[in-house]
Amino acid sequence: MLARIARLAATGAIILVLGLVLAETGLWVAARFVGDRASAWRPDSTQRILAVGDSHTYGGGVEREESYPAQLQRALDDRLPGVYSVMNLGLPGMSSTQLRNRLPIWVQRYRLDVLIVWVGVNDAWNRAERGDEVTDAMARLDAWLSHSRLYRLVRVRLHDRNLER
Repeated sequence: MLARIARLAATGAIILVLGLVLAETGLWVAARFVGDRASAWRPDSTQRILAVGDSHTYGGGVEREESYPAQLQRALDDRLPGVYSVMNLGLPGMSSTQLRNRLPIWVQRYRLDVLIVWVGVNDAWNRAERGDEVTDAMARLDAWLSHSRLYRLVRVRLHDRNLER
């Protein structure tokens, strides 16, 4: 009887681990097929606007044309055709620390005239690249688990549920 319970527990653990591995693999594969929203500067424009930030800038949940940088481009084209070029460098899940780390490179690379930043909502759950000293065991475990897309997805969902209350 005890051996049967041990076998069932082992089988359950294996199924659970396989399910987690499949979910993680599925998220990694799906991320490879998410379209990049960045575009090249319009060659004829004289003013360059770079929009950076998280999924709000990227346009998560909406078509590319409905992201706020694309809407800004259309509005500017209606008023001053050909003058402005808006580039969308929004990345879903980006924290303000990650943006701060990339911003000097982007400013130098893209030689922009205007910078629009919309970031911060992910700071509550995305601790990547913070660089702070991790001292306790739970913080180390959290930092290690943060490499998992599945773990980050669960953290986002829990964070959103807390906001809904």
